[in-house]
Amino acid sequence: MIDTQQRFEGCLLGLACGDAVGGPVEFYRRGRFPPVQGMHGGGKFRLRPGEWTDDTAMALCLGESLVACGGSDPLDQMQRYWRWAETGYHSTRPYAFGLGKTVATALMRFHRSGDPLAGACDPATAGNGSLMRIAPVAMYFFEDRQAALNAAELSSRTTHAADECLAACCYLVAILHAALHGAADKATVLAAADDVPLPPGMERIARKDYLTSPQERIHGRGYVVDCLEAALWCFWHGPDFEQAVLMAANLGDDADTTAAVCGQLAGAFHGVDAIPMAWRNLLFHYDEIRSLVLALRQK
Repeated sequence: MIDTQQRFEGCLLGLACGDAVGGPVEFYRRGRFPPVQGMHGGGKFRLRPGEWTDDTAMALCLGESLVACGGSDPLDQMQRYWRWAETGYHSTRPYAFGLGKTVATALMRFHRSGDPLAGACDPATAGNGSLMRIAPVAMYFFEDRQAALNAAELSSRTTHAADECLAACCYLVAILHAALHGAADKATVLAAADDVPLPPGMERIARKDYLTSPQERIHGRGYVVDCLEAALWCFWHGPDFEQAVLMAANLGDDADTTAAVCGQLAGAFHGVDAIPMAWRNLLFHYDEIRSLVLALRQK
């Protein structure tokens, strides 16, 4: 029996482990690198084994903000993201790295205007930078699904306000909410988002094409719809947490984020004990992440 605390720990630690597993093959095309078989270092950022990137750093900023402010405060969230970008706050290094172009543009817009809802609405900016960090929203608003959906959209608007980004964040939070509440099986988890409105262009998500799509049609790219579809495909087809995350990483391209999105969902569903102990032992700032889990759980 997986209890709620195990699911909470699995959700946030799963995000970080996915980030760390996928990070070393970020930017590499699928099939052009040796298959990822565990948590190893390397890649463009010369990651050390267990070191994670911007996905986890921003998730920690978001989760900390929710706890400190007693709920959603876009201004506080953006101040923490800015602090991360400027000083490396919540990074594994003394500086931020992995900062995406859309997030960077939104942070500069915020710095100039003071408006925390700085995300662009242009469909061309529909990246996965708000989706990758969203787990703390589902955790904090565990008792109120509608509040979780509202907070998911608001959180995305700080850096990513394209319709696809807003919908993807709500969709993922809806299924995370179901997983954290102990939904009996994967089909039940995925059905929990059936009432989330999706804009044109996300029909394949609404149809759940990922349930039957072959791997060659799945792409772990930075476009938020591709990323969400890829993470859901890996969650559905992966028999356990480890295999789901490895499948996500081996899709290549934006591998750290695909694996981070898959990891938060697989972790919430399978629980923290399903995350290989070797991965947990290597993970940077394990105690810090687990402390935030406890704060989100006990708020």
